[in-house]
Amino acid sequence: IALLGASGKLITPKEAEVFYRRENQPMETELVSFPVTNFYAMSTPTEKDIEDFYTKRQADYRVPDRIQVNYVEFKISNYVAKVEKQIGTNLNEHVEQAYLQEGAAAFKDESGAPLSATAARAKIRKQMLLFAAQAEATKEANAFLNELSQGHNEEHPYAQGNLAALAKTRNLAVKTSAPFDLKGGPTDLAVAPKSLHVLFLLRDDDPDDKERSNLYAPSPLPGEDAVYVVGLHKRIPSEIQPLSAVHDKAAADYRQGKA
Repeated sequence: IALLGASGKLITPKEAEVFYRRENQPMETELVSFPVTNFYAMSTPTEKDIEDFYTKRQADYRVPDRIQVNYVEFKISNYVAKVEKQIGTNLNEHVEQAYLQEGAAAFKDESGAPLSATAARAKIRKQMLLFAAQAEATKEANAFLNELSQGHNEEHPYAQGNLAALAKTRNLAVKTSAPFDLKGGPTDLAVAPKSLHVLFLLRDDDPDDKERSNLYAPSPLPGEDAVYVVGLHKRIPSEIQPLSAVHDKAAADYRQGKA
């Protein structure tokens, strides 16, 4: 049934053999290769060629909708010492319990080789501290976000400057990301891919959002090294890039296709 791919239809062993051999029997082939790079010298375009190529393919040079966000980061590493002090001597007990529960064979290095007992315990300790530090960073970020939400309603809507104003009272820096699209994501904001849809819901032009709460993400966003409180900086509509901005790429695309 799986080989034929037709649910509910049985086939004979002989018929099944045909499918099995087709998928598993090795074969030898011969080929002749014509490398594209060998023909680049014959594909040098004139300016008119590039302009014509670009005009007919402008959609290929469209930049998708992008956004920029403002954010305050709560670095996980800043909370490691705090949680280590809070856990105290109990940390060693938790590490030993985890090591015995998982077993020595469960801990390996990047090459797959078993770790020594000392290295395994150090790895467990680091993971536990980072997990607890992330929870503490998330707690701080939630407290910051709750304070940010105080006093806002339809009569007193959110404003873009609220994040910077509150951050200043806490001596926290506000950063602004480079423009990014939904597919590529931000390069300077290490959030999980699943958080991208949250970022692209941020807006300040929803007529039904009298409170303008959509300016800010409703909860802190976890990242690889930090937890972020995020607000919209601006949205950048999709646009077709002019030839002057993509001239070299259009020339390279022309040569590639022509070659």
